[in-house]
Amino acid sequence: MNFEELASAWKANDQTLESTIKVNRLLIKNLAFRKIKSSLYEIKWTGFFELAVNILFYFFLLNFIRDHLTQYEFLIPALLLLVLTMVELGVEIFKLYQILTLDAQESVIKVKEKLSTLKRLEIIDVYSLYIIIPVFSGPFFLVLAKGLLGINLFQFDLTWMVQYCIGSVVVAVILVFILKRFPNEKLKSAMDFLNKLEDNEPSNQ
Repeated sequence: MNFEELASAWKANDQTLESTIKVNRLLIKNLAFRKIKSSLYEIKWTGFFELAVNILFYFFLLNFIRDHLTQYEFLIPALLLLVLTMVELGVEIFKLYQILTLDAQESVIKVKEKLSTLKRLEIIDVYSLYIIIPVFSGPFFLVLAKGLLGINLFQFDLTWMVQYCIGSVVVAVILVFILKRFPNEKLKSAMDFLNKLEDNEPSNQ
């Protein structure tokens, strides 16, 4: 075998080896993304459930507002809840978009950005309870009691509202403490796994 034949054979073998490495890397990446999506399964379906609940509550509020346009003691709480519900709808849609658009064809860095976004949203969700529980839980019970049971809670001694507000602050502090102590392990697992995968991804991708 002359030099030209030897060089040609070496080049062909090198290309075959490179192709094999690329295929193996792609297979590993696809398996890795399946694991990541599996880790996000619970978050995804929780998001769908919360989206459905918020949509139903949104239409309930619209009907409630229509029936209480002149009763400001109920109209204002309902409007506050409507704004909160619309914000939560937007957040849930955005979270689901981040999950559903995860693609093995994307670079590890892009997927990591999406998971980081989900993690930031989770942190915001936890800390927002400091505001949501004390500010919005009162209007929530006022509207539900009137809309579903026909009970006007304003007819009772209003000292319960003060006591309720104080209690809601305590509940918010305890709940945030628990959620911070026990974060979503599925999301953490997905991010840890992705960090390991990123270490093995070529720098040119």
